[in-house]
Amino acid sequence: MPTPSPAATSAGLSSCPGVVYMVTLDGDLDTLTWTTRQAAEAAGVTPDVIYQWKRRGKLTPVNPRGRPRYRALDVLTVEAATRARAHRVHTAA
Repeated sequence: MPTPSPAATSAGLSSCPGVVYMVTLDGDLDTLTWTTRQAAEAAGVTPDVIYQWKRRGKLTPVNPRGRPRYRALDVLTVEAATRARAHRVHTAA
């Protein structure tokens, strides 16, 4: 089995060719940041939902320019609140 690349490992992903990325929750969730795709995977939603949350003001990117990155804790908090409002009890991966 191939080993994850250093960039993928530092981003919280385990990387293997042809395999879907897996977000890990290692480290301090208050300082860990995720890309839109990583945030979507962690929340169990599509990247479009992350963009909707951003547009609606539920999520704010931590970087002012470039590709948006979101604090892991913020993503998980918004996901839990959304599921609670929808009365869904299952949790994200």
